[in-house]
Amino acid sequence: MVNWWRGKSSEITDRLSTIEIKGSRVLTFLNSDIYEKPNILIHDENYSAELNMKEIVAPMGRIGRMLIKNNRIDVVKDIIKTYWLESGNPDPKFLFDVINTDEGDLTLRNKIVFKANKKDITLKDFFDKVKLDDYKDYDELVIGGEGDHAEIQFLSTIKGRIEARKGDFLDAGVFVSLNGSVKISCGVNRLVCLNGLTKKFELWNNDDFDFLKSDSIFRQGMELSSWFSTKANQPIENVREISSAFGHIYPKGVLNKKWKEWSEKVELKTLTFFDVINDLTSMANRTLGGFRYKLLEAGLHVQNMETVGCCPTCSHKV
Repeated sequence: MVNWWRGKSSEITDRLSTIEIKGSRVLTFLNSDIYEKPNILIHDENYSAELNMKEIVAPMGRIGRMLIKNNRIDVVKDIIKTYWLESGNPDPKFLFDVINTDEGDLTLRNKIVFKANKKDITLKDFFDKVKLDDYKDYDELVIGGEGDHAEIQFLSTIKGRIEARKGDFLDAGVFVSLNGSVKISCGVNRLVCLNGLTKKFELWNNDDFDFLKSDSIFRQGMELSSWFSTKANQPIENVREISSAFGHIYPKGVLNKKWKEWSEKVELKTLTFFDVINDLTSMANRTLGGFRYKLLEAGLHVQNMETVGCCPTCSHKV
């Protein structure tokens, strides 16, 4: 499950902290209930961090599940310690990126570290390098975390906000995927649901995180946002347009979930690509894996379909 936070850029330094916990302490929380109640809270008077214990035993696969089912916890711990030892450290540290919200501490990300590595960057390190004070236009942030993967959206409500439909605002900005490497894309965030659109993420190889310095990525986000807003009042005339845009990209089950509803709305002339993209991206916030970023590229598939003007599968004109 992804934990999400949205707030002012000016608040991030004061709210974000990194917690370090030794693996030996983490193992004390291992029990036979982890598949029913995987999330545990590790805390003392100074901090509170959440960890999904299933991630700890995941490398053991079916053997681990069987041992835990049979309550062989000591055996599981011994195997994990051996795995850690072979990975470089018998007692590695866990790094937790925690943000203090008005409702309490929220764990955005956790990472296991066996050896010192410059790629093991915490969110606090990341924001220290970005130097947000130099980029006042990026006044809002959306941060999501799942396991050791984080997504950071640098949004501008000052220059990048438009109203696609009454009360339905889009914020353009720069999206960052942080998962061992740093990848960058222009992006659009839809305020009412934190869904949005991106283009393809590109690897950022520069050690200086100065991607906000260039206006080109932001301009692409504004262009994507403007294009998306034009779809809000453009009805889809035939469901074939949907299959042409997405049928060769997403599994059938993804489209089938909404197919009947979309067909009925097409008959009533009340369905737009704005609605279809929103329906597809509503599934995206549940994970930070590859499927999320396929969904967030939905706008590109519509643009490609409109450029070609025909179904890529059957060449039927749309």
